[in-house]
Amino acid sequence: MGDITRFITANAYLGCFGIVEALGLGADIVITGRVTDAAVVCGPAAWHHGWARDNWDALAGAVAAGHVIECGAQASGGNYSFFTEVADMKNVGFPWAEIADDGSSVIGKHDHTGGEVSLGTITSQLLYEIASPTYLGPDVSARFDTIHLEQIAEDRVRLSGTRGEPPPPT
Repeated sequence: MGDITRFITANAYLGCFGIVEALGLGADIVITGRVTDAAVVCGPAAWHHGWARDNWDALAGAVAAGHVIECGAQASGGNYSFFTEVADMKNVGFPWAEIADDGSSVIGKHDHTGGEVSLGTITSQLLYEIASPTYLGPDVSARFDTIHLEQIAEDRVRLSGTRGEPPPPT
């Protein structure tokens, strides 16, 4: 049969700064290639607040917020071990993130929808697909072991204190 050719593939996720550039050039809609799930949240936040590429803590905070809302209703009860105790999961509300200039955020959901945004649901989603305390990405390495969570109102959780470090070289 001869030599068997083996195929090797590598998938690279791009970060948020292509989105920042497109928004800076006046784009109303940005269609990306393969970017990280958090980049679609981090990009508009970085553009809006004018963050530099080395504003590690602010970027890390936005990445944490993006990670929380990336899977929709998982953050409002769908990924929660106690989902049977959450009200009205048939009409579950999808989460949103308000990101401040320092990278802290408030995660909430639309009023009059089911599910809940609570310390439990947000913690569950923060731990989703996490292998270590440092969440590696192309823009920043976000230290998930530094995130402070606070229930500030019904269906409103504040994430703050997230520390960031430079992204890995690969």
